[in-house]
Amino acid sequence: MFHVTKGGWTHLVNGEKTNLFSKCDLCTKYTEERAKGGRDKKSIEDLRAKYDKHLEHVQKERGVYYNHRHKARNNPNKYLTIIIDGMDQSKTNVPFVCQRTKSTQNLWRLQSHITGVLIHTDSSWGKQVLAFVDLYQYPHDSNLTINILIRTLNELEKPLPPVLYLQLDNCFRENKNKFVMAFCALLVKFKFFSKVRINFLPVGHTHEDVDQFFSRISEGLRKNGAETFYELQSVITKSFTPNPKAILVEHLLDVKNWMIPHIQEIHGHTEPHCFRFTQSHCGENIVMHYRQWSGQAWIPETGIQILTSIPINNLQFCEPSFEKLDLPRLQQDLPKWRDWLKPHSNIEWQEFF
Repeated sequence: MFHVTKGGWTHLVNGEKTNLFSKCDLCTKYTEERAKGGRDKKSIEDLRAKYDKHLEHVQKERGVYYNHRHKARNNPNKYLTIIIDGMDQSKTNVPFVCQRTKSTQNLWRLQSHITGVLIHTDSSWGKQVLAFVDLYQYPHDSNLTINILIRTLNELEKPLPPVLYLQLDNCFRENKNKFVMAFCALLVKFKFFSKVRINFLPVGHTHEDVDQFFSRISEGLRKNGAETFYELQSVITKSFTPNPKAILVEHLLDVKNWMIPHIQEIHGHTEPHCFRFTQSHCGENIVMHYRQWSGQAWIPETGIQILTSIPINNLQFCEPSFEKLDLPRLQQDLPKWRDWLKPHSNIEWQEFF
C-alpha cells in the first residue's frame, strides 16, 4: 500500500448559524415562492410537483450511497465504501472554552480543521472512523483529499477488495477535479483496485452520515471545551461510536505536481455526478466513464484515457505555510488567556511555542 514518509512515497502491491453550504436552486426557489404566497393555485401546484420530483431524485441518488454502504458491510471481500468530507470552518479553533466572555471573545485562537472519514466495514458498528486534523498549513485542495485517501487506505487490512466506492462532497477545488480523478485511475493502474467509482450528491443535498460525526464533535466541545490542541484531539476520540482515530496532518505529498505532466486535459467534468475508472477492454489503459446521474448509461462507450503516461519520479513534500495561523498574534494573546485556562493548559501552550 502507499506509505507517507519523509523519504518519499512508496507503493507496495496488495499485500496508509449561517449556512455556509451551497443551497439547492430548486429548493430555494420553492421556499421563496411559497413564502410570497402571491402566485395562483395552479402555479404553486406545478412548482410543488417539480419540488416533489426533485426530492424523489435526490433520495434516489442518496440511495445509491446507502446501497454501496450496504455492499461494503455485507461483502467486505469485494467492496470498500468510503465517504470523506470536511467539518465547518472555525468550529474547532482552540482554546475553545464552554462559556465565552467579553474578555475572551476577541482573543486569537489556533485555527484547525477536521476532515472526517467513514470506512464502512463488517464490524459490529458497521464502520471505522478517522479524523484528519490540520492547522491550515496546507491549501485545502485536491492534494489534501488525495493524501487523506492514501492515509485512509494505509489504515486498512490487506489485501484490499477489488472495488472501491468513494462518496465525496460536490466541491471542485478539493474533490471534483482532474487530479482526484487521475489518482483514482492510478489506483487501478497500480492494481490496488480493479474498479474505482466516485459519486457526488446534488448540490445543496450533500449532508450525509459523516455529518453526524461532526455534530457529535461540536456537542463534545460545547459540553467539555478544549483548551489546547491536545484536548481537542481527546474530544474527537471520545465524541463518537466507534471511537474515532485522530490523525494530525503533519506532511503533505505534492501529488498534483507529480501528476501534472501525465494527465490528459479534460473539460466538462464538473457537471456529471458519477465517475468510473477501470481497465480498457484491451487491458493496456485505464479509462474513465461518466454519467450525469445514477441509472443512466456510462459514456463515452470507449471511455476517456485520463492518464497519458505513468509518473515514475519521486514525490516531493508540499512546503507548509503557517501565515494564516498568525502565530505571533496567538502568542501575544496567550497571557490574556491565562486566567481562563487551567494550569496544565497554560503549560501545554508554553510547550507548544
